[in-house]
Amino acid sequence: METSVGLVHVFVILHMMGCFAFVLMVFSALAFPKVKRHPIWYNFCLAWVVFSLSYALLSFGGQQFSTPSRSLCITQAALVYAAPFLSGCASLALVGQLLFKILSALSYVTAPQTYTIYNVAAIGFPWIAWISTLLGIILHVRNDDSRVALSPNATFCVVLRSPIPRLTAVSSVVFSVAMLCLEGAIICMLYRNRAIKDILNQSNAMAFRVTIYTGAAVIATGYIAASTFKIQERTIDILLLRYRAATAFAATNQRGAVFDVIVALSTC
Repeated sequence: METSVGLVHVFVILHMMGCFAFVLMVFSALAFPKVKRHPIWYNFCLAWVVFSLSYALLSFGGQQFSTPSRSLCITQAALVYAAPFLSGCASLALVGQLLFKILSALSYVTAPQTYTIYNVAAIGFPWIAWISTLLGIILHVRNDDSRVALSPNATFCVVLRSPIPRLTAVSSVVFSVAMLCLEGAIICMLYRNRAIKDILNQSNAMAFRVTIYTGAAVIATGYIAASTFKIQERTIDILLLRYRAATAFAATNQRGAVFDVIVALSTC
């Protein structure tokens, strides 16, 4: 097995930095009472924290550069393939909440009960999907040791000879395309109603959020499409690293170029 130690270190570091960035954003919002954040936003951040920690599990277990134990490898593989369902649903819910907010401001949605039902579903469904997928994968691979192994790059444990990776890839594409469609609808609404004062006052912030979400969705779609068409796993890891670097850049607004250089150096 050929392992790029630098690639693995950067891979884990980027995930941990992304995790730290989301945790920092949550604590920053909680520390300042004047900062109002919707529960769906907190749910979104928590989902991405779980996503990042899933890929760093081997490091926490001290088995990143050794043959991992069967139980730890199965656990990480299940977490890795279930994480896109959690983060995808949570991201889609956040974009949907933004759309609801605009529709409410335009008086297209007037029933508070509808909004309440959406909020409850948007917070609960991602975790239901995550737990269901997690348990399903564990049950699928637990009786056959050969179905789970450390990836050739020693980055994380993967499921072998199974439709699970492809199903996860397809579902991630669906989430990404759905996000792009919702974001396109949001952009159209903001543009068509740009003369309305209440909308105009928030349009810059909304446009910034939508731009970040759209960029992340496009990158994620490219990454998953590459996975679907069986590009070499090393290339997939590089693309995933760039996606995490983009997330950290969006959170810090300073480090994106540095991360790209590190990724390029690590994968030469």
